[in-house]
Amino acid sequence: MSPFITDIFAAQRACLEAMRSGDGERSHVAWQRYDERIRRMPLADLLPADLRRVLVGHRALEEAASAARDKLAEQRQTMTRQQDADRAYRSSQAGTVQR
Repeated sequence: MSPFITDIFAAQRACLEAMRSGDGERSHVAWQRYDERIRRMPLADLLPADLRRVLVGHRALEEAASAARDKLAEQRQTMTRQQDADRAYRSSQAGTVQR
C-alpha cells in the first residue's frame, strides 16, 4: 500500500474521531485535511481494493457528518423552543404586572 493511501486512511480515521467527539471546530479542520488529500489522490495508481476501502471510509464519514448535522438541528430546535417559551413567559409576566 502506498504511503499516500495510508495517509488518506489516517485522515479518514482522524476525521471520523473528530466528528464522533462532537467538537465542531476539530471536525471542520479534520474534514478540510481529509478533503485536501482526497482531491490529490492519484486514481491511476490506486489498486481496486484500496479504492474500495477509501470509498467505504468515505461513506462512514458521510454518515457521521449526517448524524452530526441532525444532532445540531435538533439542538437548535430545542434552543429555539426554549427561547420561545422564555419570551412567552416574560411577556405573560409583563402583562400580569401591568394589570
